[in-house]
Amino acid sequence: LQQARSLPSQERHDEGRRPDRPRGPPRDRAADASGDQPGHRPDHGRAHRPRRRDPRRATSGRALRPPQGRRGGDRQSSQDQQEGIRMTKIAVFGAGSWGTAFSIVLADAGNDVTIWGRREEVCATINERRENTDYLPGIELPPVVSATHDAEKAVDGAEVVVLAVPSQTLRANLIEWAPVLPSGAVLVSLMKGVELGSLKRMSEVVAEVTGAGPERIAVVSGPNLSHEIARREPAASVVACTDEDVVQQLQAIVHSPTFRPYPSVD
Repeated sequence: LQQARSLPSQERHDEGRRPDRPRGPPRDRAADASGDQPGHRPDHGRAHRPRRRDPRRATSGRALRPPQGRRGGDRQSSQDQQEGIRMTKIAVFGAGSWGTAFSIVLADAGNDVTIWGRREEVCATINERRENTDYLPGIELPPVVSATHDAEKAVDGAEVVVLAVPSQTLRANLIEWAPVLPSGAVLVSLMKGVELGSLKRMSEVVAEVTGAGPERIAVVSGPNLSHEIARREPAASVVACTDEDVVQQLQAIVHSPTFRPYPSVD
């Protein structure tokens, strides 16, 4: 009798359940209790999510090196800058490989460039053939680049004077050029090393010979190779001057589609 009375209690406890279906724990709890991982659970008709592509493989069919020329976010080409924007007149003293390569950078950045060359025949070749066959053969120079053996003509109207001669000849050359250098022009040194004997940096030699203040003397330096830069391979350098305004101006002047300058006041 007692056993018979307990049956209704069990029936009330299981009220609403199908008598032909065994009782079991919820599906999710059963899977968790068994230690199965989510990936081992059966698919209950839910649609699969599309497989995400590996971002490193998204460009597997593209070249790793960016193409030459202007890209999105880079400085405008010289042709774009010439439209409604005044070109900066720049004199580059030194028709060697580095001076010529940096002239290409300046021209690509939208400037009017005049190279001073020690040898008249080199200057004539640059003007007539648009090429420095002695130092950068096979590389065409932009139309805005010209050359002259006359120092006074080279600096006529120049706002920036770039010095790219051998470091051990700088003092002697500057003594000759100083009388014709514009009084307000910024003097930019591309030379490395120190002067033998005095052990002075090139910027110190420039200050001593020309009498220019630190706000007019700047340095461009970096791990650059002239032939790579002339071929417009991507490169970067530091532009330094104690005057922050001058640094920002020079940064804009030398920033081309393939040459990126980083400012410094140190």
